[in-house]
Amino acid sequence: MASLDVESLKGHIFVVGATGSEKSTLLVYLMKFIHEDIKDASVIFIDPHGDASVQLASLVENPTLYNPIYAPFALNPMDLGTYKDESERTYLVQKRVSELVNMLNELFGVEQSRAPRLLWIFRGLLYYLYSITDTPTFLDLYTLLSDLLKDPNEIRVLMKSSGLNDEIIKNTIEAISSLPPEAFTAVLNRISGFVMPAGSLTSKTFNTRKTSVDWNKMLEPKQVTIFRIPRYALPDDFRKILTSTIVMDLFFAIEKRKNGTKPITPVYLVIDEFQNVADLDILDLIFSEARKFGLFLVIACLQMTR
Repeated sequence: MASLDVESLKGHIFVVGATGSEKSTLLVYLMKFIHEDIKDASVIFIDPHGDASVQLASLVENPTLYNPIYAPFALNPMDLGTYKDESERTYLVQKRVSELVNMLNELFGVEQSRAPRLLWIFRGLLYYLYSITDTPTFLDLYTLLSDLLKDPNEIRVLMKSSGLNDEIIKNTIEAISSLPPEAFTAVLNRISGFVMPAGSLTSKTFNTRKTSVDWNKMLEPKQVTIFRIPRYALPDDFRKILTSTIVMDLFFAIEKRKNGTKPITPVYLVIDEFQNVADLDILDLIFSEARKFGLFLVIACLQMTR
């Protein structure tokens, strides 16, 4: 650590190395250095293994730990959060729908020949859900898709009565008409893992309408926040959705801070296993624009994938 200095860490940081090369250990000591030596910096760590978060917690004072197994919390990927006016709401809906469609595409492994049409259906149904609530859930999406499978005409009627943009309605209905029922069955089976059984950890985490994670507290100076989501205890789909949602929600919180009255202090988002979020469109914005918002990425991966 003697070779590090504050100026060298005022930017995005990539840690690349093979399995067993102690990337996680390096990340822990980078975070300790940032916490102790960069004025007012806050650190947010997504730990996919479990050991590094224990190590970090022993090195810093009063970290906030989010652990879905031992300290359950709600993190609804579709929760819009707060907004000041209808213009901001429209922006948030557009950005969130775009990211959610990418997330669903990656999660469900949509067959390539059907991908454009299924993704249009996802997009249209999400816009419809946002036309009636700020806090839709996977359960709402599952219910809509189930209804679509039973009676496609009902979805057409609902969308036409929702006040949505005509192009969204047209493209969604055309996509629905062009796909056979079995195309939806496979997707429904995947989504069912996020909504059933109702009391499961996955359902309680993602289907509670209001997110309980305190993003504003995370951005306060000198805060250290740890999300411990170990691979040995949690399914891959759960970890991917959780990681993607953290990145997405944090970026929106950072954007709101820039437009508010609070000082812009540095925030370091540390992601081990970067491949879990590499397909998010919002990363392009983070890499190119986030520095002016005071957001810096520290990411570890096996190879340069993006």
